[in-house]
Amino acid sequence: MPDEINMLGGAIVMVSNQQRALEFYSEKLGFEIKENIEDGKGKWIEVRPKNSGAPISLVDPNIAEMPTEKRKQALQKIGTPTGIWFYAKNINLVYQTLKSRGVEITVPEKQPWGVFMSRFYDQDKNEYSLLENPELIF
Repeated sequence: MPDEINMLGGAIVMVSNQQRALEFYSEKLGFEIKENIEDGKGKWIEVRPKNSGAPISLVDPNIAEMPTEKRKQALQKIGTPTGIWFYAKNINLVYQTLKSRGVEITVPEKQPWGVFMSRFYDQDKNEYSLLENPELIF
């Protein structure tokens, strides 16, 4: 229907250094780089898991063009829970892979609602959740 929201377009995560973040997300998490554009005012970087449509935009508030008050608010978001979660068919395999790449990740634990979940952190300690969903079709 034309009068409803149809899909998530993406999410923004504040980072302290876009280049370090790009390396972390692409090399350690294995995300693909969707956008990496410099326009003279700054950089716009988007990454995403290979099988995902919605990207994560990695924004450095220190170089982004934004009003001072917004910049202060954005800087406070670095190193906090993002509210973003990812799915994996086999969480234990993903856990082992990320751990071997040096990603800070918690051991998957069964949650009260029956799903295995762990948390992982990027280079700035932004927090994500990883949930097992073996029914996913990729």
